[in-house]
Amino acid sequence: MSETIIQESEISQLTMDIVLSSAAARWGDKTYLHDLETDRRYTYQDIDVISTTMARNLRAIGIGKGTHVALLMGNSADLLLLYLALARVGAVAAPINPEAPARLMAYYLDLCEATAVIADDVCLPALSDALSQHSLAGPVVVRGAATGNFVPFSRLYEETETDQAPFDVRFTDVACLALTSGTTGPSKAVVFTQATMLLVAKSYAEAFDYRSDDTYYICLPLFHTSGLRGAAWVALLKGGSVALARKFSVSRFWDDIHRSQATTFDLLGAMISFLWQAPAHPLERSHRVRMVRVAPVPPYGREFEERFGVRLVSTYGLTDAAAPVARGLDAPDDKFFSCGRLRPGFDLRVVDADDLQMPPSVTGEIIIRANTPWLMPSGYYNNSAANAAQWRNGWFHTGDLGWLDEDGYLYFAGRAKEVIRRRGQNISAWEVENFLRNIPGVRDCAVYPVTSPHGEDEVAASIVLKNPEAGPEVDILQRCREGLLPYMVPEHIEYRTAFPLTPSQKIDKTALRREFEARLQS
Repeated sequence: MSETIIQESEISQLTMDIVLSSAAARWGDKTYLHDLETDRRYTYQDIDVISTTMARNLRAIGIGKGTHVALLMGNSADLLLLYLALARVGAVAAPINPEAPARLMAYYLDLCEATAVIADDVCLPALSDALSQHSLAGPVVVRGAATGNFVPFSRLYEETETDQAPFDVRFTDVACLALTSGTTGPSKAVVFTQATMLLVAKSYAEAFDYRSDDTYYICLPLFHTSGLRGAAWVALLKGGSVALARKFSVSRFWDDIHRSQATTFDLLGAMISFLWQAPAHPLERSHRVRMVRVAPVPPYGREFEERFGVRLVSTYGLTDAAAPVARGLDAPDDKFFSCGRLRPGFDLRVVDADDLQMPPSVTGEIIIRANTPWLMPSGYYNNSAANAAQWRNGWFHTGDLGWLDEDGYLYFAGRAKEVIRRRGQNISAWEVENFLRNIPGVRDCAVYPVTSPHGEDEVAASIVLKNPEAGPEVDILQRCREGLLPYMVPEHIEYRTAFPLTPSQKIDKTALRREFEARLQS
């Protein structure tokens, strides 16, 4: 069994209100947040005062303890401060990709049982359509220009002296419902308590030896938990600083790193490939970066380190169950391509189909559990079937494959789940197929990954039409662009008269992928 991450007597102090108050008292005049879009800097004292004001104003408009609040916002200081305020007042944040089309938005609102919404004005057309399918008991707060029966976001910043009541929040209260990518079916909402969000951040802080003089560059979208629990909340616990960008941009990346004086950042999915393949930048070695977290380390990882003058660290984790291993700067050189060793607070095994442990160097399913209370999420919201499916014999079954070496270092060996990894996003083939099957003229379809030059996947769709000789009844690609998130839209579409089948009469996606990639290479 691994060592624990924290004394259990300390866990009850892990609420955002307590942590923020403590951080402000300790590091009051130090910069916590540098908003690179506006160049405004916020000290620890600033975020303590501002988030308190926002929390009280949230309560004044009917968003209080236990309110489920859907967030449809791009990266901004407003959003990061809003997360702090919602946690402080005890509301439940339900972040949604602001680019979601109305159909998916309505599904997510229902899934999270949202009763209030806070959104950027650019989301209003899709949100209006989604709300025709989902009734709200609470307010809609809009950031930006908007007309109608909305609460302006600026209302949250107004000074108020009428509400001085303390924030009655416990560490066991739910703080966030984080949406999965729906890798084995429809998206699910993962339950994070106040303590869980902060314990996971503490795990990152200790595993990678983050310091109070670190500046974390965040260009990951804040509607994902990675940028919060793996960076923003880590800085809050360690007394570090955050430099927040609107989004990832290859052309602007090294300018941002230089301007922010960042010492660390994360690269997910194809982000590392895009930087690697970009032309040389005059500032790509003019920086203070000491550590870059990537998952997984690409084959050209050592060359990446040499070119950019950085060191790569790595991990393995998932939204559903945190990150149980880490490979830090002190790992032996021959473990460079591993995900790392067990972090404090977790147990991990690689097992066969009967949950029996595999010997070293033999591939099996990765299963994990925590030995520290509240370190792992509390399951899927209102989804007992999914909870039962993932938890068996006391372990969380990731559906991912890997193997452990003799020294306990984990090596990732692929995804057993039917998932496509594209542009740093996990895509549910099931969701894309379900959408395609509802397009007029489509009889059946199969969605699967094909190899991308960027080292991850592109989406391919094989479609059997109801009337193959007549062709598609509508422009299928255009329907996809209108109804799916941009990264879900198939890059390749082919039409077939039949599918290859497995012995159990299921569509053989392995054969489809093999055939498709052979045609692409010919």
